[in-house]
Amino acid sequence: MAAMKNVSTTKQEESKAKQLPQLPLQYKWTLWHNAPSPNWKDKKVNIIGHFATVADFWRLFNNILPPSQLEAGSDYHLFKGNVKPEWEDQFNAHGGCWIFRFEKKLLISKLTKLGKSVYHTVLKIIGHNFDESDDICGLVVSMRDKNKGKLSLWIKEARNEKIVRSLGQQFKEFSRANSVEFQVCYISSFCIVSFFLVVFIHFNLFFW
Repeated sequence: MAAMKNVSTTKQEESKAKQLPQLPLQYKWTLWHNAPSPNWKDKKVNIIGHFATVADFWRLFNNILPPSQLEAGSDYHLFKGNVKPEWEDQFNAHGGCWIFRFEKKLLISKLTKLGKSVYHTVLKIIGHNFDESDDICGLVVSMRDKNKGKLSLWIKEARNEKIVRSLGQQFKEFSRANSVEFQVCYISSFCIVSFFLVVFIHFNLFFW
């Protein structure tokens, strides 16, 4: 799989992971990956692996390419249990996502910082450190053309302003973003409707 490291590196990391304690996580998680596709409708998302303990998390994440090395147009999707990384999934149907947009070209000398932002957020999510962890669906890391990318926190209930605001504040802090924006997605009987709320989280203003 394109998102995996080479075999020799994988064996070394697996050996280290076996020495870690099997501490259970609050939820079981699934990591998905999709390669670039010229048409988003043809995008195929494949499961890389599952984990439910700290050791299994490191065993998996130590053996995949870091987000900064993903091809343009590809994504990592980390979601709870059997929740699929799509708005059609019933768990996500009334949700939305907080988005941290970044330009990779501005982080050429700071890829380590970008990686830390991603992994710090991932650790906060799987560690159940968000105040409203039960309302989190998953996290998506996307690399796009023109050296742009985004980190998206999917939440399952976009109609609760208090929860949305709280998760946004925490996401901004954990991802170390300068600013974040919120996108609402909901399912109608015929299509997915998506629209943006105007959110200036830096100034604590929320326009519903």
